[in-house]
Amino acid sequence: MLSPTYQIRGWHLILLSAVSIIFHHLWMNLESGDANFYYASTLVGAIANGLFWIDAVSAIPERNSQIVDLDAKKIDKSNKVIIQT
Repeated sequence: MLSPTYQIRGWHLILLSAVSIIFHHLWMNLESGDANFYYASTLVGAIANGLFWIDAVSAIPERNSQIVDLDAKKIDKSNKVIIQT
């Protein structure tokens, strides 16, 4: 079960999907787009990929801080992390 503090990771990929659909509609259906469509969609995709990797790399220390030692004796209830005493 997900905790109440669960964060949705990858929100920028959802934004990229929505913006790409809008750009495609403007380009193909309304014929109001130009070559900047390709530039904008590539730029948004590159930014989304960069944010994804920043998010993924920043999750590594968070995960490592949650790994607990099984030989610990005391549990800190505030952070739900086992502390060595």
